[in-house]
Amino acid sequence: MDSKEGPKDSRDLIPRGSFKPSPFGRAVFVGLRAIDPFIQYSILSRHAGISWIPQFLGGALLPATGAAYLLRPANTGVILDLPPYQSLLLCMSIGSMLKQNFWALAVGKEELLTSSAVIIAAFATLMNGLNGALAMWTRTSVNPTASTMTELLKVPSIAAGVSLFVTGVLVETVSEIQRSRFKDDPRNKGKPYAGGLFGLARNINYTGFTLWKMGYALVAAGPAYGLLAAAFHFYDFAQRAVPTLDDYCAKRYGDEWQDVRKKVPKVLIPGIY
Repeated sequence: MDSKEGPKDSRDLIPRGSFKPSPFGRAVFVGLRAIDPFIQYSILSRHAGISWIPQFLGGALLPATGAAYLLRPANTGVILDLPPYQSLLLCMSIGSMLKQNFWALAVGKEELLTSSAVIIAAFATLMNGLNGALAMWTRTSVNPTASTMTELLKVPSIAAGVSLFVTGVLVETVSEIQRSRFKDDPRNKGKPYAGGLFGLARNINYTGFTLWKMGYALVAAGPAYGLLAAAFHFYDFAQRAVPTLDDYCAKRYGDEWQDVRKKVPKVLIPGIY
């Protein structure tokens, strides 16, 4: 593995070009992300940390459910004691955790500092918790009181959200696996990667991340919140992450990176931007 370090940038949580082993940082990240579904379950089933919302902001919270819910045979698509809508949100929390832990353990090449692991994992849990809170609050929830998962997925915003979530997770995961395999080949040492899905946009993994975040938010609180979540992540990538990474790659790969920029002119959205 090429251990040449690139320039440090205070805006980047990942030390680009540093491939030092970081077992403790990765263990911290994996552990913190593994806790997230339990936190989300507490919010969705017992209103943990959100019971104050109606008192200060009005509205009400969707009824917390208990094990008795399992006694209702019509309610298929149930996880633990949650009805279909909350079950779907819990699945998204679990899916996001598995996706990010896969990155940390299987395809992430660069050093993962303990401080960065805490920040990234905590932010993910915070955003998932916000999704759960909005989903449980009647003024923002798109809960259609569906009694089965099939009925739930007939709701347009939920169907769209699930599609975006699955598509985004696949795009991010597949693109990172493709890049990882390229980097693992000794013949490609010191070369930039612009194949596979990265041939569509230079930061296609960021695009996938934005899509699944948008899908999760869309299921939780509808189109307006979904677009807001997408805009937030797109802006962060376009204004911070992409320029930082582009600057690093330009210094690390030189003319080869300029060739990549010509070959793949789009930054985040294939054919558009």
